[in-house]
Amino acid sequence: MQNISASSERDAMLRRFAKDHHRATYHFQPPANWMNDPNGLVQWQGAYHLFYQYNPKGAWHERVHWGHAVSEDLVHWRDLPVALIPTDGGLDDGGCWSGCAVNLGDHVRLFYTGVRPQVVCTATSAEAELVTWHKDPHALIDGPPPSVDAGMPADFRDPYVWHEDDGWYMVISSRQVGEGGLALLYRSDNLRDWTYLHPMLVGDPAVQEPFWPGTIWECPNFFYIDGLPVLVVSVQDKGKDEPRYPAYYAGELHDWRLVPTQLGKIDHGDSFYAPLVMKDDLGRTLMWGWLQEARSKEAQREAGWSGIMSLPRELFLHADGALGQRPAAELTALRVEHKERLAVTLQPSGANPLGEIRGSALEIMISAAPVPGDHFNLSVLCSPDGREETVIRYVDGVLTLDRRKSSLSEDVAKESHSAPIPLPKGRLELRIFVDGSVVAIFANQRICLSGRVYPIHASSIGVRLGGVGEIEQIDVWSLGTIW
Repeated sequence: MQNISASSERDAMLRRFAKDHHRATYHFQPPANWMNDPNGLVQWQGAYHLFYQYNPKGAWHERVHWGHAVSEDLVHWRDLPVALIPTDGGLDDGGCWSGCAVNLGDHVRLFYTGVRPQVVCTATSAEAELVTWHKDPHALIDGPPPSVDAGMPADFRDPYVWHEDDGWYMVISSRQVGEGGLALLYRSDNLRDWTYLHPMLVGDPAVQEPFWPGTIWECPNFFYIDGLPVLVVSVQDKGKDEPRYPAYYAGELHDWRLVPTQLGKIDHGDSFYAPLVMKDDLGRTLMWGWLQEARSKEAQREAGWSGIMSLPRELFLHADGALGQRPAAELTALRVEHKERLAVTLQPSGANPLGEIRGSALEIMISAAPVPGDHFNLSVLCSPDGREETVIRYVDGVLTLDRRKSSLSEDVAKESHSAPIPLPKGRLELRIFVDGSVVAIFANQRICLSGRVYPIHASSIGVRLGGVGEIEQIDVWSLGTIW
């Protein structure tokens, strides 16, 4: 049954934001105010529950709560009442920060970070819709181990819990002052009494390739894909806003220490951050991330909202053992109208084969077998006069999200982001999602590139394709709402 107060709130907010063309149609976001990290992903009695960092007071980060939504099909969502509220004078008085959820059969247990100081807290619920939560007033872990200098106040947060044959394990993010990020490993027999073991992995800021691992880690996730141990962390440079990106390390476990044999960025844009992973009843590894804003704090406050949740991604292994990412299969249910299906030969100064396509809630699929010299530019969110457009460019094995002309506003980020694209068997398969201010690209189910764009004109909804080479097939769908 739809929660009446949540439904009324959403309806009121939808009316308030009806003319805000930067809002998402099919990506989840709360009715208003601030949202950041996904939290406590869990499947309970068949339904998917998404919790998230939320500030009910406005579009800024302050004393965050846990917002809550539920879906029966992984596509359409219902708002539920706020799940966790900071307790005055309690362990989480300063905010209920990020964590995870464990389905124990007869109830769900949350593990989260209470601040300040940062400690591990827990809460339980056995309700059908997990609306009411009972907090334990005592901290499970009251700070980092003595061997770790995590700063003052200590950075020690974002517990992630899973079960092994010999008990329960937890990984927590931290840092070693003057060195790098840490993924600290704990073990328990009963989910209440935890023993520190050692770091599962230590970041080295001297490393530069294939990415810089920063000076602090956040939001660790540990899981297996077809037996391959994978650790995901969110990378930051302590005290600075940039860089911020999620990365993965996969390889072998030796005495519960991860020895990476492959590693890389989860997303090559500047938006996707703090991902959280869950295993669902089908055995899939699903991941959501926070799509951060790329405009000023003042613009966010003026808009009245901040933050969008990514689409659910499925993680898997390719035949060659590489980590893959693809949109969850259920998302095809969003397709409303098939606007185009064609093959085209692109030529310099040729006509735009997508000239009739318009929309700000689209899915676009492109298949090609590029040869040397081929290149193409797919422009989305184009204004009629051509002054605004966001360009997805492929040239010589490199994919770029070009935001230089994405907006006439000077109060938004316009940096471009690129990534090399492996071409198995010489093929390029792109799946592109456009949703208000979100552009997300899946390339060959291997590379993802997400960004936020803010065209000032609501009429900036055109699509254009140009370049040189053979495009075997283009499919375009308009997508419906998740509400």
